[in-house]
Amino acid sequence: MKKATSILAVVALMISTNLFAQRTSDVGNSKDYPSVTRFEGSFIEYYKVTKSDDYKIPLNFAKGNLDFVNPADVEGKIIRIQYSAKPDNNTAYVMKTLKTSIVKDGFKLLYAKSDKEIPLNLSSALYKDLNNQKFGFRYETKGKDQGLIIAKKQDKGKEIYACIYISGFDNVTLITQDVIETEPYNQKSISPLISDFTGAVKYYQKITKWDTYIFPTEKMGWQGWKKTIKAQGEITRTQYVTSKDNNPAFVYMNYTEALKKSNWTILFGGSGTGQLNNDSYEWQYYLFQEGYKQGSKFGDRLGFRANDRAKYAYIAAEYEDTDNLYYAVIYIIDKGWGTMINQDIIKTKKPDVGLVTAKILTEKMDKNGHFALGGIFFETGKSTLTAQSDAALKTIADYLNAHKDKKYFIVGHTDNVGEFEANKKLSENRANAVLNELTTKYGVNSEQLKAYGIANLSPVVSNSTDKGKSRNRRVEIVEQ
Repeated sequence: MKKATSILAVVALMISTNLFAQRTSDVGNSKDYPSVTRFEGSFIEYYKVTKSDDYKIPLNFAKGNLDFVNPADVEGKIIRIQYSAKPDNNTAYVMKTLKTSIVKDGFKLLYAKSDKEIPLNLSSALYKDLNNQKFGFRYETKGKDQGLIIAKKQDKGKEIYACIYISGFDNVTLITQDVIETEPYNQKSISPLISDFTGAVKYYQKITKWDTYIFPTEKMGWQGWKKTIKAQGEITRTQYVTSKDNNPAFVYMNYTEALKKSNWTILFGGSGTGQLNNDSYEWQYYLFQEGYKQGSKFGDRLGFRANDRAKYAYIAAEYEDTDNLYYAVIYIIDKGWGTMINQDIIKTKKPDVGLVTAKILTEKMDKNGHFALGGIFFETGKSTLTAQSDAALKTIADYLNAHKDKKYFIVGHTDNVGEFEANKKLSENRANAVLNELTTKYGVNSEQLKAYGIANLSPVVSNSTDKGKSRNRRVEIVEQ
């Protein structure tokens, strides 16, 4: 019985550590892919051709960062070849050699990084999570280090993708090469509210259609937080990982600047124990675990406990468009092997315009020196106000009549569609339409107001999307 147990233990050890002798010739009925040069001195351990299937490439083609949430889902002929090379050909050397050879083969490198630059169990993410393991292996792929090359070329009207994963073991270096022959493919462009952190791996995402989310807007006290916001709506949780060289303080600084440039308002933020009070254990315990229980509630793949409890950061921010109010809650921690970013976006409906009071408009003006006139509607392509605008105009008039000692500009804005001069005229006509309505129907003193139109000279976001264009078509009141 002891002997049988010993044999099983040895077999298990061999499987877990890939203890096999490298072949001295290729496995039968195998061959190299014609336009990909094999690593010198390697032999084919596994070969399989699948005539047609889907393959998920975990890459954002536009930005060049790994994306396991929205991978490129291509379909075509898949050829998997698993090579073995001697262990003195370590992963870094194989990576360097293959990067050079695949460019010579006519491919364009889309991604090429090694172990220190990929803070993730890439083998499991690439093959198991994306179901690319269905094409089979001779040996398990995960070793003591790792590297990934993704490349692309055009050939006779088809696109050829090469995804090559390299990993080192004590006795061998394993090269798993997938070649996908597919029709021309365009990855869908996704315009997030917050841009991904440069170079970060988007690893996990879950969208909850409706729930309650509570988050703090101050330092933690002895009994938690007194100042919090309770929001209800759609919650999107996204988890990223980036290199440990990008420590939480660095990520926090970059996120804060990016949010401000994208017109988010920072409600509260800080990095480290000094700015947040308590260490990360207390924050994650109350925010994600037994306190507000917002960890498993909205899903999790990377965990909320930090390796170094002093190295963490937190940001709470808000952003509004025509119809919705968004909150961003960003929690950044040191995981030892890398930096984890947990980003929660809560999308809530803005209150009806009738509930927006002159007091709220006063707060906005005091804070920003201007505000957009939400709830103002024009006939398409014209400067004629619709009846839907009445409630908003009354609220704006209440604000102006409460501040008769001040003067304001009414400024019309458009998107970038059409000729500039035509847009300038339309924006000025719309500003004048609002001015006339306020002074003739709602009793605002005309001496308080001047109307101007500046077309698309001052967008709040890019005009590259329909959503962006919608936000840029607006009328604002600016204090003189």
